[in-house]
Amino acid sequence: MKFVGGKDAADFLDNFVYRKKQVNKYAVDLTAGRIYRVTGVGELDFGGSEFKSAGRKLISPVKKKKEDSYGWWELEPGVYMAVFNEVSRFARGHRAVVQPHEHLIASGNSHPVLVLHEGDKMEVPLNIAARVRIKQNARISRMYLIG
Repeated sequence: MKFVGGKDAADFLDNFVYRKKQVNKYAVDLTAGRIYRVTGVGELDFGGSEFKSAGRKLISPVKKKKEDSYGWWELEPGVYMAVFNEVSRFARGHRAVVQPHEHLIASGNSHPVLVLHEGDKMEVPLNIAARVRIKQNARISRMYLIG
């Protein structure tokens, strides 16, 4: 297995916000499509028959001005789930490594590095340590494809 270049990796994704800006030599930037606050209690057991995911509450972005095309999510410290705009079409045998975008890190926030497989949801848990505003379609993660 080896890393696939950004342009080839982009062929395994649909629903780009602006493909030309999101694709670079080695990776593809992933954008925030929806953000949920994690609510309730999840349940984990050994066999999985009693598994229950934590609840989620959709957070609506707010426009700064009426004429703005996109709104902002204002997030207080806590745990959130971000669903990417991009949709995967990973082929069998491909894996995607998803890491936080450097702008997310520079804002004092992060998410775990994930390895996504064929059929996995295109989402990531956001760990918000410092209050932050994220604009709709902001680049929050970077994906490297391995195949």
